[in-house]
Amino acid sequence: MNKIVHPSLKVKVHNRDGYFYTHKDLVTDHIKIWEPLLAHLIGKPCDILEIGSLQGNSAVYWLNNILTHDESSIMCIEPFGRTKRVPDRELFMENIKKTGYSNKVHLLEMTSDNFFIKNKLGTWDVIYIDGSHEAEQVSKDCANSLRLCKKGGIIIMDDYKMRPYFADDNIGPRPAIDEFLLHNEDKLEILHKGYQVIVKRITT
Repeated sequence: MNKIVHPSLKVKVHNRDGYFYTHKDLVTDHIKIWEPLLAHLIGKPCDILEIGSLQGNSAVYWLNNILTHDESSIMCIEPFGRTKRVPDRELFMENIKKTGYSNKVHLLEMTSDNFFIKNKLGTWDVIYIDGSHEAEQVSKDCANSLRLCKKGGIIIMDDYKMRPYFADDNIGPRPAIDEFLLHNEDKLEILHKGYQVIVKRITT
């Protein structure tokens, strides 16, 4: 898909259904996996925690397709600034506004470490981990997410099959996710293992 110039931000963007992103589509390929695993949440109160939101690609999907109940919400943990010359925050805010569901979105501009320090209790129906791609940080995000995930809740870990040389540490998420699964096999049911790993918490 060819890029266009954003009318006010003056950066080249993809126009996907009226939403603007500078990066490729990070969601569509996963939808066929997500839909049957998350169908039971549609139309019911549901709370999603998203670690790494960037320009709102996945948050837009959750808002338009999963968080349909009036009492549903999403908390987005995103410090921004990962791509210095790209207006990630501006695009995120614009895309969220276009959904018409800004009232369901709670944006915390902080690192996941700082968020987890302040949040100790498990309350989330779905946790989507797509922040740092460094193995050490992925390990911490997975462990902390399990602590905050409800029994029966879903944790989605992105970029399991990312090539290591794309990761900042040349290691990437895979070994961290493998270790997390091994150490918590009594607490988790693996629902899907491909480019993403999706698990359900089966114990309190």
